Amino acid sequence: FKQKTNASKHELQVLIGILSHAATVVRPGRLFLRRLIDASKVPRLSFHRTRINAKCRSDLAWWSVFAERWNGVALFPRLPVGPSIFSDASGAWGCGAYVEETNQWFQFEWPPPWLGLGIATKELLPVVMGAAVWGRGWQGVRVTFHCDNEAVVSCLNDRSASEVRLTHLLRCLFFIQAHFKFEFRAKHIAGKQNTAADALSRNKLPQFLSLRSQAKKQSPSQLPQPTRLSEALVDLLSDDSLCWTSPRWRNLCEAILPRE
Repeated sequence: FKQKTNASKHELQVLIGILSHAATVVRPGRLFLRRLIDASKVPRLSFHRTRINAKCRSDLAWWSVFAERWNGVALFPRLPVGPSIFSDASGAWGCGAYVEETNQWFQFEWPPPWLGLGIATKELLPVVMGAAVWGRGWQGVRVTFHCDNEAVVSCLNDRSASEVRLTHLLRCLFFIQAHFKFEFRAKHIAGKQNTAADALSRNKLPQFLSLRSQAKKQSPSQLPQPTRLSEALVDLLSDDSLCWTSPRWRNLCEAILPRE
């Protein structure tokens, strides 16, 4: 199928059925079926043919490359419990997240083009950002993302989303997870219990520091220092048109996830 430029509706349905069955074990694989499913909806009859575009072929390449080497979490013994990450996003200012055990934190103000994003996308962004900047320390453990948006928690636990921007962010998260070799789960937290992350997302830094007095410092005499977010990371997360097989995706990933 990687070599095909077109296929019949029936051929696509057979392939999707096989891969859907495999995705019960290869859990991230569900996300890499979405474009194939959309393509199968185009032909009206089973013998009608449709084009397999570059993005569909990139998803097929994911199955070819990753199903052998890195097939998610279900085939391996459960890893030790790792850190808990709390995140939040506001509609007007930005987002933020912190690691409960290590007191690392960041906050990020929305660029003007991001202000109009849906709230689910905004809530997922700090989760992926946190994985990119802190994931190096999570190797071999299972971290827990705490989020007060039920839709985002469902996307994370299901490893799937139908909305294009959420799908792109989940793809980024899966590649970060594969690079740093950690597992994750997501838990819903009531908004009134997520006050520290909420303060970060609304740029209420004094409130955050009063709630998290041990926020990361370079030295006792210095002010708390947030984790820096690189421009390459922001560029990668903002461009939902990228294919993971494209040179630009590769260059941005190498910039944020340098090889050891």
